[in-house]
Amino acid sequence: HLFRTIPGAFLAMGRSTGAAVLLLCCLIGRSDGQEPGESPPFNITMDELDTECWTWQRLLDGTFLEGADPLPLEEVWLVDQCAEKCDARDDCKAWSFDWLHRPPCSLMSGVSSGQWSSMREHNEQFIASGKRDTKDCRPIDARRPCFEHNIRLLWSGISYEYTDANLTMEECQAKCYVTRECRYFQYTKPNICYLKNRARWGNKVCSEGSTVGFFNGRECGQPSLLTPSDTDVSRLKAQGLLSSLQLLYESYPTFNVSQESYDMVNQCGCYWEGTVPFYEHDEDTNTTAEGSAVLLREHRVRLTAPRECQLLCQGEEGCEHFSTGSKICQLWKDVKEWVPKDDPHSDWGAGPALCPRDRLDEGLLCDSSFYRQRYTALSLFVLKVKDVRVPMGDSCPMEINWPSLGWIVAAAVIFLGCFIMASVSRAYYEKTTNVVSVMVAAIAMFDFLTDMAFVARSYDEKMLWVFWCGLLHLIIMMMFNTAALITMTRSAGKQGDYYRRWMASLEEHNRHYRTATAIIFFSSFLHLGTLHLFGSRLFGRTAFSLQVHQKSFLFFELLTLAEDLPQVTLQVSYVLLNSGSQGIPSVTLVSLLTSVFQILKIVLFGLKYALSTVFPSVALKSHMTHMDVESQRDPSIYMASNPSRSVSSAPSKASNGKEIDRDTDRQT
Repeated sequence: HLFRTIPGAFLAMGRSTGAAVLLLCCLIGRSDGQEPGESPPFNITMDELDTECWTWQRLLDGTFLEGADPLPLEEVWLVDQCAEKCDARDDCKAWSFDWLHRPPCSLMSGVSSGQWSSMREHNEQFIASGKRDTKDCRPIDARRPCFEHNIRLLWSGISYEYTDANLTMEECQAKCYVTRECRYFQYTKPNICYLKNRARWGNKVCSEGSTVGFFNGRECGQPSLLTPSDTDVSRLKAQGLLSSLQLLYESYPTFNVSQESYDMVNQCGCYWEGTVPFYEHDEDTNTTAEGSAVLLREHRVRLTAPRECQLLCQGEEGCEHFSTGSKICQLWKDVKEWVPKDDPHSDWGAGPALCPRDRLDEGLLCDSSFYRQRYTALSLFVLKVKDVRVPMGDSCPMEINWPSLGWIVAAAVIFLGCFIMASVSRAYYEKTTNVVSVMVAAIAMFDFLTDMAFVARSYDEKMLWVFWCGLLHLIIMMMFNTAALITMTRSAGKQGDYYRRWMASLEEHNRHYRTATAIIFFSSFLHLGTLHLFGSRLFGRTAFSLQVHQKSFLFFELLTLAEDLPQVTLQVSYVLLNSGSQGIPSVTLVSLLTSVFQILKIVLFGLKYALSTVFPSVALKSHMTHMDVESQRDPSIYMASNPSRSVSSAPSKASNGKEIDRDTDRQT
């Protein structure tokens, strides 16, 4: 652990200073002379020893047999062998076996003290003591553990003599029993036998087709395929947590393992064996080959378990994958290709920075993806995205974003009100009011208000560029609209003639001509789409009787879309870069919808213009019908729009007296 945590300090201080610091740390950590994982010694006599059973995890100290040194490893490497050596001698009263010490087996004629060892994961089968003629009283599962199927042991190999011997699993176990220091065997398909001397849980990985067994272990049958519990699945399904449910299924291996192996082996089924990222580095030019992964860091540590290397990857910024061998841990990113390791017997492995069980342990991330999946994408406009984690199985908090919801409700109320007003006007004035024009103008004005709201909302010290870009766009858009209006009023085309006649009629029929003109200009230079309102013939008012030339207004619609697209792009960029606790602004939804409406509107205007060009007779008939209806209200408009016709050709007031009286009553 010290070598992993302070290598940089050693390099900075130099070899001698670093060694002194390491020695000082060791002296401070073990100032009482104890070995790691051991408890203080205690007094014990021969009469206090168990007369029937061995005692595990306890060491004895006392008087060694006269002329008999502790038995070397070459003769004894198992607890059973040490007990048999003591039983074979009449002068032996007790024995003690510790496989971590050399020599491991001590035969004694008397005992004086004992000591407990707490390093259970490393040596629970190989530290024991007892009196002469005692036995192992543990249950059979402890004395002869079951074979672990689809499990592999990393490192700790003592012999590769039988890797190509084509042995059966029983023969591989028998070879382990008679081989010095062999305590475990590993049998891998097809018929490859490895002999090992230790099996800690940290050195085990789940591996399909590999079996690990104790030297005197037994076959207990093949395990079954593990799946999540019905309770967990039902709870996640009921809450609609499909992403968590997917992670839960992915956290179980696709091959059969025992429940104990799944619980004890780190990230069972997550790691890949015998494979490393593709990486070719030219030291002379200090360049890497095309397609090579990016090596972030190398940790030169002896016997780095996959889980330890994975934790280092999780602590390294940008690390996406790791690979580990017996003496190295490599951290990678941008892995494009995986290649097999050259040595088929190597213990190289690799894996992602986070396994499914890691993500489940982290909890459910309540981000925009969760709310989109749980409540549809529209929920992002009315819910606050908390961006917090909750334990698996718990629901994410649901809090209404009232400003966003209020803005959407306001838009709906305004549009509905405009539609009702236009519909009433159309019904009252014999279907002369253009409802579509009224709605187009309402959407255009609300679109401008939405842009202003977004600019005001985007004032954030972290993203000031969004605010200034939006404000600059609004200023440029208003200046451009003003220039477009001036161009239209002074143009020699049809729309210019229509506009000037309309302004003349305003001056003739409205005593508040200047006020009306100021309002018209003010609303129009904010958004060109509001010009549709003045051509809608709303409530028969002269201010809404502007005649529309399709070609000119199609051009203005294209200009309006060109103005809106930069603002929508800016808002979408803001959402993608900053979708934090406030969620997605509702103004962005309105802007997106208005832009879609703008595109559809241009398509419809284009089709209408194309039809009027292909079928001029239909367009002429529609134009004449419109002018006849208008002439009943004001013959001067009829004559202004049709100067080539004589006065006598205009509809007679006498013949339409009833209509005029009815119009007068309505206006009153």
